[in-house]
Amino acid sequence: MKYMCKKHRNWLVEHPTELLPSFRKTRMAGRAAMARLSWDHAVLYYGNALEMSEIMLIQKPGQRTQQRYVDTAIEMMHALRNSAQASSSHFLFSHVLDRLEQEAEHLFTVESLAVLRKVAFGSKEKANARLEQQPSQLQPASGYLH
Repeated sequence: MKYMCKKHRNWLVEHPTELLPSFRKTRMAGRAAMARLSWDHAVLYYGNALEMSEIMLIQKPGQRTQQRYVDTAIEMMHALRNSAQASSSHFLFSHVLDRLEQEAEHLFTVESLAVLRKVAFGSKEKANARLEQQPSQLQPASGYLH
């Protein structure tokens, strides 16, 4: 998975204080794209956000970072399944599991992996309904940039 350009990735690695704000803005942009049903744009934003959360896994490992990674993957999977790239959902699921296996200690919730699996492989209609029931997770915040 490569969504972020090398220059942007290197800049974020060199400026770790900008990583979390950039992640939040990009994730909010993904949520805004989903709210507009602009699925392909949402996938691009979430792809960038997921890569940023992978950098955070390296720079600041821990439960919050792992859970942020899984939650971002769930939202990206939701966008992916509704986009023109829906066939890539299996790859994303494998990628997320492979990345999480690299963590020395697994601190994310098992329930969140179950949600990711259901969003990846279950009925798209059921996944959409489930995620729409969690409006706080998918509502765009005002003031996002990108």
